[in-house]
Amino acid sequence: MSKQLTEMGYTEFQELIENYIARSAQEDDAVPASTFLELLFTALSRRVQNIVRIEGQVINDELIFLPPKEETPLQVQGNQILLGNLRVVVTLKRKLQPT
Repeated sequence: MSKQLTEMGYTEFQELIENYIARSAQEDDAVPASTFLELLFTALSRRVQNIVRIEGQVINDELIFLPPKEETPLQVQGNQILLGNLRVVVTLKRKLQPT
């Protein structure tokens, strides 16, 4: 009996990914990594129960997040997002100028 991704713990999920990588390196009909990652993201996104929307502005070539309008455990400051033990730092890439 197989488990769904949403029922797996972190360690079990890591083992699944490592086994997939090992198998895909040996098989000719392996699913491309980009397809696998897209399917994985879709499966994991089904676990989402709440959505927090934040807005940002580009000021002097820097992305600055605005505080969320609703009460949320998410905190923002400048280009950083804090949520639990995670810190997400967003950096804008400069567009290359044609030569």
